[in-house]
Amino acid sequence: MRRANFRISSNEEGRNMAEQIWLDAIVEGKDAWDKTRTVFPEENPDLSYTDLFEIDFKGWNLTKANFKGTDLSGADFSGADLSGALFNDCDLVGAVFVDATIEGASFEGAEIANANFGGAEAPDTTVIPPSVRRQRMIEERKRQEQEGKG
Repeated sequence: MRRANFRISSNEEGRNMAEQIWLDAIVEGKDAWDKTRTVFPEENPDLSYTDLFEIDFKGWNLTKANFKGTDLSGADFSGADLSGALFNDCDLVGAVFVDATIEGASFEGAEIANANFGGAEAPDTTVIPPSVRRQRMIEERKRQEQEGKG
């Protein structure tokens, strides 16, 4: 995974969508992020419309973070708490969500080709695109076939 390096995109009005305080915390790393979350406990981090591809978010508290329209391709969210996070219209190609908590997260319109959701905690309340459900069914079918051969 690479160190945080990103570009901020703008909406049609020309103003930056992501809040700089959260972007600065990403650059500084997990400890700075945790401290910022402590200082602003009621804030939902706005990281929308940024390029955060291949960032290592392993074990981060990203609850209720807004990643709408963000390029997170190749990002690693293993073990992260993503409860209530918004991934709508994101590029999540090749992203890793192994053992992440994604309860209540929304992936509407997200591109999730080759994303790894193995072991992710996703109760029925989570909005998941049909391709993730299909991937889980395929993985379950493979697992059952392997058990049947053993």
